[in-house]
Amino acid sequence: MLRPVPQAKTSSGAASSLNVAYVEGLDHLRGFAAFMVLFHHGFWVSLGMHYPPAATWNNWPKAQNPLFAPLIETHVFVTVFFIVSGFIFTLVGFDKKIVYGKYMRNRVLRVMPVFLTALFFGIALFPEQFEWDAFITTATIFGDMTGAALRLHPVTTAFWTVAVEFQFYLIFPFLIAIMNGQGSKPLVWMIALMIGLRTVGFFLGDSIRDLHYWHLIPGRLDAFLIGMLGARLYMRWKHDPRVAKLGPSSPFWQGIVTALRDHPWASFGFGLTTLLGWEWFLSQSGGYPKQAWWKIWAPTWESLVCLLLVLSYLAVAPKLWRPLKRLFAFLGDLSFSTYICHFMVVGLVIGDPLELERMPGLMLPFHEWFPGIPPMVDATLNTLLLAFPAAIALSILFYNGVERPFMRLRIRYTQASDEAAP
Repeated sequence: MLRPVPQAKTSSGAASSLNVAYVEGLDHLRGFAAFMVLFHHGFWVSLGMHYPPAATWNNWPKAQNPLFAPLIETHVFVTVFFIVSGFIFTLVGFDKKIVYGKYMRNRVLRVMPVFLTALFFGIALFPEQFEWDAFITTATIFGDMTGAALRLHPVTTAFWTVAVEFQFYLIFPFLIAIMNGQGSKPLVWMIALMIGLRTVGFFLGDSIRDLHYWHLIPGRLDAFLIGMLGARLYMRWKHDPRVAKLGPSSPFWQGIVTALRDHPWASFGFGLTTLLGWEWFLSQSGGYPKQAWWKIWAPTWESLVCLLLVLSYLAVAPKLWRPLKRLFAFLGDLSFSTYICHFMVVGLVIGDPLELERMPGLMLPFHEWFPGIPPMVDATLNTLLLAFPAAIALSILFYNGVERPFMRLRIRYTQASDEAAP
């Protein structure tokens, strides 16, 4: 999901936050993750349009090259969104008190204007599919219950992440209060509980797949909690004044901090290689649709892998070429709007091989212009030349017309803590 996070900006022009300083690189990661999801959907829909059959849960492709695994198992990047969410909110709230009403006001201003604009557009586009109970489910924190939410494909197809994110929003002030007062151990126990619930679910339920990756808290809370724990490492790494409240660090965690500080590029290379290795394993093991016992622990492991990528990228982000950083920051600004609108853009300019009559698309016929062109090259060109420009254009309109004006209404919601942390 694309996960919106509050943070101050430098010269990129985005609305600033009053609650946390700018962390260079987090916006890059959000933008990269959002456009990877866009590329994933555009790419596979393009293949299905010109080279059927279309990829479905029952016809899931398998990567022949480790470098192509992220194009297939792109759902991993949703985990990055949730990692970043827990990470940045912990930087905001550690050793502080959160005023719950003001905090939720900011969260509503950050997410709901874009979300509701797209939702009401979908209702206007497909009025025959409107149902009051499904509308209430979608417009509240229960939109990740796919059987009960409005099905307005392609407009609402990616909306489930907004519901999961809002569920995190509701409980975060309590989680950070627990961390501030009791340390990190209760969060580790919560992660252990999620693993336990998935173990029970594997034997009692019909789909460990859905418990694992898709819409529900038992498969997603790991990422948010591990993002919170990762923020503690980041504070040690950056010599945050609040580090004294964290207590002593073990040699293992101190070694990670030292590697990030002294060997940023090697750390990033290791993080990227680990992510590619995980995605290759997923692809070769059957990918998202696979029902397997190892998906009990997979969300926890995947969250640790994504946290390593996040931390190691933050180590190298300040060293990148300045124009490149500005481009990444620009894409990061658009990331939430891009995520919300990307499915409707794909349906318009690429089409949908499963609903050709309603969404025929506007694909460029490279396979006719250049006979013998590899299918993957054809799909890549159509995605880059059609879906990317259209998504950026619509995202700019969403961002400047809705998202940014409402973000500027946000207020400070933290206060200095009167209690010493353990």
